Amino acid sequence: KSVPLDVMLDAANLAVFYSKGRTVGSADVYYTQVRFLRRARGGKKGLVIPTREKNLFIRLDEGRVEVDGRIVLEQGLRVDPSSSVIKVDGMRIPTAPGHVVLALNKPRGVHSTMSDDRGRPCVGDYLKGRRERLFHVGRLDADTEGLLLLTNDGELARFMELPSTGWIRRYRVRAYGKADTAALAKIANGVEIEGVKYGPVEAKLDKATGDNQWLTIAIKEGKNREVKKLCEYLGLKVNRLIRVSFGPFALGELERGGIAEIAPKAMKAAIGDKFFKGSTDSHADRRRKIQRS
Repeated sequence: KSVPLDVMLDAANLAVFYSKGRTVGSADVYYTQVRFLRRARGGKKGLVIPTREKNLFIRLDEGRVEVDGRIVLEQGLRVDPSSSVIKVDGMRIPTAPGHVVLALNKPRGVHSTMSDDRGRPCVGDYLKGRRERLFHVGRLDADTEGLLLLTNDGELARFMELPSTGWIRRYRVRAYGKADTAALAKIANGVEIEGVKYGPVEAKLDKATGDNQWLTIAIKEGKNREVKKLCEYLGLKVNRLIRVSFGPFALGELERGGIAEIAPKAMKAAIGDKFFKGSTDSHADRRRKIQRS
């Protein structure tokens, strides 16, 4: 179904790279949102691209917007969002952007950042070539490995990591020391450590290997270094920590350093229509709902 170009651009909340002529991937490239203005400078109409520095205005009569190989200079063009190829300054922009949710099996020693000014390994090293701006869903310490979810929607990331969402974070833990069922029962109903209250914990002893023990620990809150602090409370020193699942999503057989895109159907089954096509909520409505959660 064809729609007016300006309506489609406005409704889709398009995202593009705007690099000011620099190579995509340089530090100056900023992934941002494009919106169409029906009334703009001097009565002209065009696109506004917010960047870190300032809002960049693109007028249609400047010849910088291209649809299906043709430069658009006039208002009123109708396009097909499912098939039209739209470019701004020669760079293609998605006409029907959806939510992207990725699962990364983060290796140990990798920092949960998109870049590192000290040259240390980081999550961004595994995402080269992806054009989305991605948000972590619950960070992992550098020495923690396993499942790290990422999404191109900051509000969705916040929703998924809120304790009120009720999603369980499950970890496999190898720790030095001895703990038995009675010791694990001390944290089952929650505990206060150094003035910080931690909620109920599911913990079970899997096996012992020499001076180490393997445990499975499940929590809902995901506070800073929560699993390590809980183990320290029990007299255990964690020497390996792997997140194996987050809510309904499991690490499974995903190889170390591997990335898998979670299908929209699976996300819709886990979350519902709140963040997916067909939802009538505005961005402001969604923010209010999250704040009330």
